[in-house]
This record gives sequence, C-alpha cells and structure tokens, in this order.
Amino acid sequence: MRWKLPWHKSAAPKLAASGAGDDERPEGWQRHVEALRQAGIPEPGTAVHGRRPATVADEQALYDVAPSFAEFLPWVEFLPDSKSMLLEDGQSVAAFYELVPLGTEGREPGWLAHARDALENALQDSFDELDENPWVLQLYAQDEPSFDQYMQTLRDYVQPRARNTAFTEFYLRFFGHHLRAVAKPGGLFEDTVVTRLRWRGQTRRVRMVVYRRATGQASRRGQTPEQMLNIVCDRLCGGLANAGIQARRMVAADVHDWLLRWFNPRPTLLGPGVEDRERFYALARYPDETEDGEIELASGRDFSQRLFFSQPRSDAEHGTWHFDGMPHRVLVTDRLRMPPGTGHLTGETRKGDAINTLFDQMPEDTTMCLTMVATPQDILESHLNHLAKKAVGETLASEQTLKDVQEARSLIGSAHKLYRGTLA
Repeated sequence: MRWKLPWHKSAAPKLAASGAGDDERPEGWQRHVEALRQAGIPEPGTAVHGRRPATVADEQALYDVAPSFAEFLPWVEFLPDSKSMLLEDGQSVAAFYELVPLGTEGREPGWLAHARDALENALQDSFDELDENPWVLQLYAQDEPSFDQYMQTLRDYVQPRARNTAFTEFYLRFFGHHLRAVAKPGGLFEDTVVTRLRWRGQTRRVRMVVYRRATGQASRRGQTPEQMLNIVCDRLCGGLANAGIQARRMVAADVHDWLLRWFNPRPTLLGPGVEDRERFYALARYPDETEDGEIELASGRDFSQRLFFSQPRSDAEHGTWHFDGMPHRVLVTDRLRMPPGTGHLTGETRKGDAINTLFDQMPEDTTMCLTMVATPQDILESHLNHLAKKAVGETLASEQTLKDVQEARSLIGSAHKLYRGTLA
C-alpha cells in the first residue's frame, strides 16, 4: 500500500527498497527521509535513537531510590528538655553553643599569650579521655552579613518608655537600612590604610558543637548520654568563662536559622533580590511552638530534611556540592611545618604594612571548621614510642623525626596535652 504525499516532489531519486528492484519507487517514508537528508536535516528520531531495549534490571532500577544529601546529615530531632540534638543512631546527642570571641585588636603579645593559656586549660581539663568513642569538639567560624541578631539586641536595649514611639521606630528603621547598605557583596570600599583589604559590614559568628558517639550501652556510670553531655558542657563553659569567653546554649530555632542559611544561600522561590531572600528566611524560619517538641512530632520529617527547599547537586568532576546553584567545596589542611602562633587564624597580626587576620583574606562566605578529638595521652605516648623505634639511621628524616618525638614527649610531660585535630 502506498501513501500519497500532500506535496509534489520533482525528480525524486530512485532508492532501492529491501528485496525490490531498482525500478521500484521508494516508500513514502523513505522519500520523506531522503528529502530531509538533502536539506541537511537528519532523520526524525535519530537524536534519541540508539537506546537498547529495556531489561528486567532496568525496570527494577526505576524503583531504586538513590541516597539523598540529607540522609548523610546526622541531625534527627532537637530535644527541648536537654537542649541537645539527637543524632541518627538514636542514642548520641550533641550540644550547640554560640561563642562571643575575644577582642584581639590592639592587644599586646603578653595578653594574647595569657588568653591562649587560659583557653588551653579550659579545653584540656573539660573532657574525659576515652579509648572508644572519644569526645569531639568542633568550632565553626564565619563572617555573616546578616544583622538580624544585632537588630534584635538593639530593640531589646530600648527602654520600655521609649518603645513604639515615632523616633524609636524611625531610628531602628534607618539603622537597619544603613546596616543592609554596608553589607553588600563585594565590600563597600577598599581599606588602603589599615587592613589593605576590601571592607564589608559583617559580624563574625563562632559556634561550637560538642558530641560523643554513644556505644551499645546507653549509659555509663549510671548516666544517660544527655546527662554526660551536660556535665562535660558545664565544665567546658565554666573554663571558657574563666578565659573571658561567653557561651550561649543554642535552641532549635538558633540551629535551624544557622543551617537554613548555609544550605539555602541563594533561594529564588520568592525572587532573586536580597530583600526576597531575607523574606524567604523569615518565612522559612523555625515555627513557633505552643508546646515543647510540637514541631518535631507534627512535621513527619527529621531535622535535616526540613532544612532543604531545593535539591542539592553534586559535581564529582570538580569535587563540589551545589546549593541553590552556588558551588561549595571542603578544603582540608594537609600538614603544618611549624606550630601556629597565637591568633594565627582569627587574630589581628601585622603583615608588612597591613594589620589584618588570615581569615579576613579568605573569600566571602568562607566557613572555617576546627575539629578536636580528646585523645587519651597514653595512646598518644605509645604511638610516639613506636615512631621513635622506627626512626633509625643517620638520615635527616630520621633525625628530624626523633627531634619531633622528643619535643612532643616534653610537651606531654609538662602538662600540655596533645589532641588530634583537623582544620577545614
């Protein structure tokens, strides 16, 4: 059966069909394909053709669910009674704190050394050194252009007799507009006198996370993981207070606001502007509760899942994760050739003609994470002895290893504990 085409084609070439003679006219589809080919257009369906037939394994793969990014996050539920975060194993808990860092600008080296010693004593005297599942402390430092907390503090500072007046509301609105103006991306101006860097209105926020992975036994010495966590945190906060560092326990709304801005750096659900993003953060904040734990029970999702409003995307070729289209990469320090000095990362130090911090030279929106593991000193000492036995010979490498081992042993002997740490 032949199909008549609705258009006329002159001098169509004769194509031999399969199993037919040369004088037989080609089928209508072949004529159509040939006309497209002469015009430089490929055969319809070529772009998507070439897929192999589906198999039973392909059908089963349609029902497989790939692990999402949120499933790798450990936060499950915030426990309001103990102000701690329940982790994915259902036993371990973590505590979140916000620290007020010490002001180091214009301080003498002697004062900085005294503050360093006080902070060292607070860290090494607060944790129990355990062979299995040791205590872990993480410090997160970042510069945030958001002044919401500062504006709330300013509102709370207003005396009751001056609240809700025309002058107070105008001043708060004017000051909020000023803070948003100086916090624009890229900085407001370049400081050519002191820091020699771009100046931007931002606040440095330091947050601390303390946790320990619980074993099969839920309690130790008759204590629950929450009680053990609170005991360690009380000792740590007391030591930090002696060093002049204020620590505030974060609640569910504080943790949610911090992580919401981290995993949604540029939301576009309400618009691409800065004001649209702030409106999104205000609407997506942690809901108000009439009863403790109401949100955790009613939402039906764990704490990690409620942080995402868009699907994260991974780029294995470049080693990045994309949140709202913005690439994120984790850079871990490999090794240190010499011990860092006091205030090496976040303290104002002189670098030639400039006085700035190393953290100020990082790109915008950089987050620094310092992880410390309370390692038992006897295990560390046995490891040092093993290195000393292996460092034999007269090579420079073996001699330097022996020198480093002796220096580490002298530090341990002089009541200076050595903990494992990672900087990212």
